[in-house]
Amino acid sequence: LLRLLLAFLFFFSFIDVPPAAAAAATTTTQSPPLTDTQKSIMNDIASLVNSESASANTRWNAADNPCNWTGISCRNSSSFSAVTSISLSNYGLSDSSIFAHLCRLDTLQSLDLSRNSFTNLSAQFFANSSCSMKEGLQSLNLSTNQLANSLSDLSHFPQLEVLDLSFNSFASRNLSADLGYFPKLRSFNASTNKLSGDVPTSMVSSLAELVLPRNQLSGSIPPGLFKYENLTLLDLSQNNLTGVVPDNFTSLSKLETLLLSDNLLTGEIPASLSNVTTLTRFAANQNNLLGSIPPGVTKYVKMLDLSYNDISGNIPADLFFGMNLET
Repeated sequence: LLRLLLAFLFFFSFIDVPPAAAAAATTTTQSPPLTDTQKSIMNDIASLVNSESASANTRWNAADNPCNWTGISCRNSSSFSAVTSISLSNYGLSDSSIFAHLCRLDTLQSLDLSRNSFTNLSAQFFANSSCSMKEGLQSLNLSTNQLANSLSDLSHFPQLEVLDLSFNSFASRNLSADLGYFPKLRSFNASTNKLSGDVPTSMVSSLAELVLPRNQLSGSIPPGLFKYENLTLLDLSQNNLTGVVPDNFTSLSKLETLLLSDNLLTGEIPASLSNVTTLTRFAANQNNLLGSIPPGVTKYVKMLDLSYNDISGNIPADLFFGMNLET
């Protein structure tokens, strides 16, 4: 029986597979086409991208399905596709008329225009009633451009969760009011801009990341900041903050990174930091902090920087006993 089976397999191994069957076996499923409206919009965007892009590798072929272009992602249905994500980072773009075309993509969920040379946002982009894209957008990255708009121009994004405006010249005197326009914001990065006034305290309660270094924020660290129990990252470094650091950090039970460096903060290092079990990095260097280092501050921390302050007293005996301490 074994010999018969082997002979059977040996015989069939020499039978040719019909070409049609072989082709069918290797055929991959193609994405359905875009609607005529979306294809027209994408071709308009491609014209701008191809005229400004410095690299031939980043140019789009209008003869192809836009869903196959580099940096484009689509959602497929049974008959049509829809553009959901556009990434044009470092394409050398500066023509703000592209915003008017992007506004017509009402299915867009993620937009990355970072590392370009935009100097302003078109009126169509921030006008409340004329930009249908804003209704569903969840992630917007405009970092590393030359934008000098008021932060209030970027209002009325009801679904926006991630907003990165770092390395621009955005201005605001009332961050609390401006951030109130984003009811679902989870991550806000506006480092290296021209934001002034107080540290904001009117964000949505789900906020997890607040990144505001290298601005012109002033005043003290507000107690209202400690109601944001979902914060994992708080970076207020390199501003003009004054006053003492509130000792309320046990209410931020998810905090992983706290950066207060290069401000004008005074008072003692908060002892409550020793009880934040998730805290892995704490930096408060280059301030005017006084008093002694609280015991247990390195119980969970991996990286600690308290240099360039007015700290005095003894080094706690347990400072170097932290099991996770690296730096």
